[in-house]
Amino acid sequence: MLEKEQLPTYQQTLSTVLKFTPEKKTSEFLKNTRALGEVKLAKGTTKQIERQKAGTDDKTTSTAAVNKNPKRASQQKRKEPPAENIAPGKGSSSGENTSKPKVVASFSGRHSSDTMKTDLRGIVSFSDGSIVVMDTQFRNKRLKKINPRGKLISHLDPGDCPSSMALIADSDLVVSLPTEKELVLVSGAGTLVVKTHINTSKSYFSLATSTDDYIAAVAPSPPDGWCVDLLSFTGEMLHSLALDRIRFPSPPKDITLTPCGLIYILFGGKETVVGITTQGDITLSFSASVQHGVRRPTSIECDELDNAFITDVETNKIHMITAAGQYHSALLSRHDGLKDPKALCRMEEGGLAVAQGNGEIKIFATSSVP
Repeated sequence: MLEKEQLPTYQQTLSTVLKFTPEKKTSEFLKNTRALGEVKLAKGTTKQIERQKAGTDDKTTSTAAVNKNPKRASQQKRKEPPAENIAPGKGSSSGENTSKPKVVASFSGRHSSDTMKTDLRGIVSFSDGSIVVMDTQFRNKRLKKINPRGKLISHLDPGDCPSSMALIADSDLVVSLPTEKELVLVSGAGTLVVKTHINTSKSYFSLATSTDDYIAAVAPSPPDGWCVDLLSFTGEMLHSLALDRIRFPSPPKDITLTPCGLIYILFGGKETVVGITTQGDITLSFSASVQHGVRRPTSIECDELDNAFITDVETNKIHMITAAGQYHSALLSRHDGLKDPKALCRMEEGGLAVAQGNGEIKIFATSSVP
């Protein structure tokens, strides 16, 4: 039998290497390197090293060629999306609105004659920038008109337990008194003055008005549940839409009308926002999930693009829902100075006026709202 070829050990290899290592530092490093047992060169190792070396040389040559050609190097970088495909006000990764509205005015909605804490449940804005808030605190129960600088212009007691308020043409307001089964028309030009009382057959809780001269009002309709009635400004019943009590077991919290004539209804149950036509056809349904963070919605408003804005008193946020029924973002939060938002309205120039639970009213800049 032929004897097996004796392969060099680690120490033999090291001695050979040191002979051809002129640098003292390198020699000392190799001498101090601990051997991991006996190192043997396996068959084929030399060829593999040569192939790896050749491959490294090829990569080095390729890299050098790329570096000499900046145009080619730039093409190999990760392609960025075109600027025109990125929605304004959105981050490229999070999809959150980065240009949020900013507070431009903040003032108190309280009055020296208020006997208890305020409970602002409604807010509307006139074209001149003045604001009317509805205080439903049981000892106050009044409307307050405030100018853009935060000065109280007028206050008015519209009747027993006002529940909702909406703006109609010619600077007038309509206020619902469900316990009295009345709608009260109030003149908002100058000081607040009651114009007339309209008796109704139902107790209406939430109101919204349309440019087509009708009022959408939410009322209980036992034993069928709840309904949305369309009324004229004289209180005449135009149409009634029954809400499925199985699909919508909880009562509506608020209502608003979009410029195109849709009715947005805010619920506190599984389906948070539902959009219906005046004929009762459902066109939009948004169900808040855990990741949306909608906890306790109280009021709803919309813009000229049919986007919906929801106040959330538990999370101190205003959530934005698109016209397609998709969650967009938290438009405002505590970081923007928002605290316990209970009601909101769109102002003449597109801004937001928010009534807070602590009695403060905050106006947010108009230009940054999507």
